[in-house]
Amino acid sequence: MAPVAERVAQMMWTDRPRRESRTMIPTILTQSRKRIAQGGPSEPPLHAPPEPPRVCRLCGCPLTQGTHCAKCAVVASTEALVAAAKRGRVVSQQPAAQSKRTATRLRNAKAERAWRPSDLPAWLTENFYDNMIRPRLLTLTNRVIRSALSVSGVYAIRVRHGRVRPHPRHWRALARLAGAVPEPENT
Repeated sequence: MAPVAERVAQMMWTDRPRRESRTMIPTILTQSRKRIAQGGPSEPPLHAPPEPPRVCRLCGCPLTQGTHCAKCAVVASTEALVAAAKRGRVVSQQPAAQSKRTATRLRNAKAERAWRPSDLPAWLTENFYDNMIRPRLLTLTNRVIRSALSVSGVYAIRVRHGRVRPHPRHWRALARLAGAVPEPENT
């Protein structure tokens, strides 16, 4: 701050016409003229300012890590989630997002119309899915299910946890993933 104060004072000193012979004022705060006369640098050596204490951004209590205390972290994260949800709702209603959803719905409807129940093997029934495949899906990752079925991450989570039963066209892929394919009978 001292160099700035001296620079402002010097500018004000030189802007006004003076009868005095002195054209420069002394640098009492920084002693820069004295250092220059002694052959040193004009600016004093810079010392790193001390680190300010870490305090919570909302209530000001001292912290050891992070930006919010335990009480304020809940409030701050809730506010951040609400703000993100507002932005997400705006983005999800834009024409590009709506056309993407429409294309996905059309693609799934076409795949369901093309699927025939006769494509399923006789052993792959609702009962087999519920008892043999669904319990084993918890051992798989959401990413594996998502890529095998070409579905969204949210839908893959719902399938994995048994909250939704996928269309029967996906059962064979899930049976293979879960290792629930029965051994072929030798006759």
